[in-house]
Order: sequence, then structure tokens, then C-alpha cells
Amino acid sequence: MRVIVLLKQVPDPEQIGVSRTKGTLFEKGKRILNPADEHVLELAAELKSKEQADFVALASGPEPVVEVLRRAYAFGADQCYHLVEELDEGDHFAKARALAGAIRLIAKERGEVDLVLAGKGSPAWGAGQTGARIAAELELPQALWVAKLRVHGRELEATQLAGGEEQVRRVPMPALVTVDPSANKPRIPNALLLMKAFKREVKKLALEELGLTPVAFAAGTTQMRIVRTYAPD
Repeated sequence: MRVIVLLKQVPDPEQIGVSRTKGTLFEKGKRILNPADEHVLELAAELKSKEQADFVALASGPEPVVEVLRRAYAFGADQCYHLVEELDEGDHFAKARALAGAIRLIAKERGEVDLVLAGKGSPAWGAGQTGARIAAELELPQALWVAKLRVHGRELEATQLAGGEEQVRRVPMPALVTVDPSANKPRIPNALLLMKAFKREVKKLALEELGLTPVAFAAGTTQMRIVRTYAPD
């Protein structure tokens, strides 16, 4: 079984603001791993232990993103990949298209991917669209907001939370699952594991390797346009 975990680096929710005059976001401190992704890492670590899964982590963005991938190694990741890009963070379509291309490339290198795991959403935009859009790009069945996940051969039993109620679905693999924070309590890697993680290789991927170029994501070519950002009254 091969699992790809999608990670995101986000502004610290306690260290972000909106300029009321310019209508733009600004960050006051260092970026962190998306809190929802801690639960994704924990689920991947459990699958590695129970299902002997090949645990791969993928994150995209500028160079500081490597920091969240180091944390994935501390959770037991077998290999981490950094898709180097500086796409508009609010353009979920462009991000999903790029990440889907990276997943295809990883599959060529390591073998068929059985399960893609992503967080429920992030505090950066709160849209929760990226996982579903990646599933659409890869033409994968998906289960969103999953609180419990069991593997039965080539099928997943996913317990989803919808409207405060649980719904159980059977989903064939390969598939994409977004993980609800109620799914588990993430472990805290010890200092030794974190130190060892800094010695591990993080493989770099470029948009050009995916058959994409930054020009392909220029203004006017994607399906999303951010008109303005503003602070609520």
C-alpha cells in the first residue's frame, strides 16, 4: 500500500492580520504546519504500522516549506517531496493542478499510489477545496471529513461527519480522503526523531518536470480570480 500525504505551511493564526486600507493579508511571525495536517500525519503513521504502507509526504511552495516536511520524517515518512513553486495561495485550482501533477510524477517513480490523504482545510483561506479539486484532477473517488478509516483489501471503509452525523461509505482504491481533526490525537515526535529528520533528503520537484510552467498559471489563465481581501466588520 502506498500513501501520499499532502501538507501545507500556513501563517500562524495568532500572527496574521488584514490591512483595512489595502485589503491585504500580512503575517507577523513564522509560518507553521497547517494544524489539520497533524491529524493527516498521524493517520499515515498508523497506516504505515498496521498496513506496512509506503508513507510519502508532499508539500508545495517556496523554500521554507521544507520545514513541514521535516516534521513528516519525524512521523515516520519514507520519502518527502517539495514541489517548488510560488503560486497564489488563494488560487485553489492552480494549486490542485500542480499537486496532481506531482502525485503523477511520484507514482511513476515509486509505483501506483493507493491513497492520497489531505487535511480538512486550513486557516489561511478556510475554503477546504484543494483536496476535492485534486481528486477531480486525478479522477479519484473521494471521501471528505473522514473521522474513521479502515482498510479492507482494495477498499476503504470511511466514516464521514456530515451535519453532526456519521455516514459510513465504502470507497475503492485508489482514492483521496480528507481527514477530520476528530480522527485521532497526533503524537508529539521526540527531540531525537526531529534531529534525525533534519538529516534526511527532501527531493525537489519543479513545475517544468510536471509539464507545467509558471506561465500556465498567469493571471487570466486559471479558473479563479481573487478580487479583494478584507477584514470583517
